[in-house]
Amino acid sequence: MGFWDAVYYTGHLVKGMTPSLSTVKHAGSAAYSYTYAAVTKIDQVVRVDGIQKLPQYWPDDEKRAQIALFTTTLAKNAGKYAVYEGFKHIPVDTRQRGNY
Repeated sequence: MGFWDAVYYTGHLVKGMTPSLSTVKHAGSAAYSYTYAAVTKIDQVVRVDGIQKLPQYWPDDEKRAQIALFTTTLAKNAGKYAVYEGFKHIPVDTRQRGNY
């Protein structure tokens, strides 16, 4: 028995001990099909059915005006607060300077 015979024999032993990839391929395709079905159902609910039911949840003009007033007031106050807090972190020289 030569060197190459030992190499080939060892290779065949390793191939014989490894499991078949068909089970892994089957599991992968099954997972893909279930995922595809779930995504298709979610897409149907969100894009098709959800768009048709959306107008019943829209607020009327009075509620939209209240929402707009609230958001503009919130944005103004947030901006003022950010500027006020930002000025706290600016270093100031507190030493007395003489008049020259």
